[in-house]
Amino acid sequence: MIAIIVILAILIILGMASYVSSTKKAVALNQRLRELGNVKQYSYDAIVQKLGAPSATSAAAAGSRIVQWSARGYCVTMTFTQDGECLGIDSEIAT
Repeated sequence: MIAIIVILAILIILGMASYVSSTKKAVALNQRLRELGNVKQYSYDAIVQKLGAPSATSAAAAGSRIVQWSARGYCVTMTFTQDGECLGIDSEIAT
């Protein structure tokens, strides 16, 4: 019985540590985005250099692409032209 309680306590602690780590990643991603300011002045490569590799990329009309960066509790989506020009932030969600 004591072994089960110890295992449950360890799992709870690990879960909490994971949540805190994920939350810190979301805050850091949001902070790096804020440091960019107006994203329309940056290329895809410059934004990736600042935010890191995107979480997802999808093809869109006329060769453009929709790119998403996300961390637990925060997600930002931007559209880029075929030439890598940022058209702006499409959505930003913080939970």
